[in-house]
Amino acid sequence: MRFSILLLSVSLILLAACAKKEGADAAQTAALAYETIDLDKTYGVCDEPDTSCASITIEYPAILAAPTPQAKDSINEYVRKALLRPMLGEKPAEDVEAALSQFIEEYKKFKVDFPDYPTSWSIEREIKVYYQNAGLASLSFYEFSFTGGAHPNSGVYYVNFDLQSGKRLTLKDLFTEGFQERLNIVAEKRFRELKAIAPNQTYADAGFWFENEQFKLTDNFAVGDTGVVFYYNNYEVAPYAMGPTELGISYRDLKELIDPNGPLAEKRGE
Repeated sequence: MRFSILLLSVSLILLAACAKKEGADAAQTAALAYETIDLDKTYGVCDEPDTSCASITIEYPAILAAPTPQAKDSINEYVRKALLRPMLGEKPAEDVEAALSQFIEEYKKFKVDFPDYPTSWSIEREIKVYYQNAGLASLSFYEFSFTGGAHPNSGVYYVNFDLQSGKRLTLKDLFTEGFQERLNIVAEKRFRELKAIAPNQTYADAGFWFENEQFKLTDNFAVGDTGVVFYYNNYEVAPYAMGPTELGISYRDLKELIDPNGPLAEKRGE
């Protein structure tokens, strides 16, 4: 009888330990719940050659749940403002549906003034959850636009949120105090490797624009599974013809800089 009671007690302790572990694992993986919204609007015939039309496509995450109400509200507000940014110099729309209609109406007005102008107009805005864990989320905002001219315009912009406070994170929130110089050295080495620029070759000779030949790391970054991604858009450090630059730096190369008390602390061991 005493053995049975002892066995039952041990079993209950083990069950409690397993439940506690499962709860901890759930807390570590719990982050954002969201619904992806896809909207589009066209005017004219866009799927035939030699025709002019206008098309606009918008895709974004509607955050349904987050670890805190502050995080949910903060991310949804960022998404709303990003999507409603003026596209053609007009006033911001009241909502996303209005933004689609506004773009089409601008094209209609343009065609009244220039009925024989053959060029189609196109806008794409896409916001996605690039990465998330229990403590932070990185969002990517991609925009493509063409309303005439030599070439389309496009860009990728990242934003990072603390999922407790809802505040936007900067590099200072991820790395130890005084990280800037060391991070710049690591990033410059990776940049030269990526672009095959020899140690004794100037950036100007390689076609890049860095003031006084001093490499400068962009603050357009996102946290990822294996490292931190830095993104230089067109015209930031090179001519349009050279395209944008995506610079990824692994956590292995960053581990000595990661703040052990910050949102990337778990990445120090990778």
